[in-house]
Amino acid sequence: MAKGNPYKLAAKGASLVEHQRVYFGDDHLLIVDGKFTEVYRRLYYKDIQALQRHNTSTSIWVQMFFLVVIILSLIGLGSGMNAPNWGAMYLLVPSSVFLAYSIYCGRSCALGIKTQVQQVRLVGVGAMRKAVKFEKQLTERITAVQGTLTAEALQAANRGESTANV
Repeated sequence: MAKGNPYKLAAKGASLVEHQRVYFGDDHLLIVDGKFTEVYRRLYYKDIQALQRHNTSTSIWVQMFFLVVIILSLIGLGSGMNAPNWGAMYLLVPSSVFLAYSIYCGRSCALGIKTQVQQVRLVGVGAMRKAVKFEKQLTERITAVQGTLTAEALQAANRGESTANV
């Protein structure tokens, strides 16, 4: 009988339509999609060919939205010189907190994992800070299984030659 849980939670995320958890296993990555009905996918470290990270503009739009709300709230506070404008204050404080958190998280990104058969987008790794940390952990596990790629093997692969000859 195995002791404990063999999986370590790597990422967890949800959007309006997606719910996903990603676990590190000994020799594979387990991706669980769904909340009520779950779909399980195993991506073995030996089969992973690429990690794909693309910057998105979501965080910029969110930060601009909160900045506009903060500016409008400050204008509302400035216009009520005789009495405090509580409505503007109720908008100013949470908007400032959300803007600061958005800046702390950094740029938004989309992270995907590519194998020869499929490409999987990871929902729980949407901030650059999380993506860099996740990539580092995953790269260590992939390198432990696949080894490092030498310059000669890379050149041979680009020419279409077998790496067994190198």
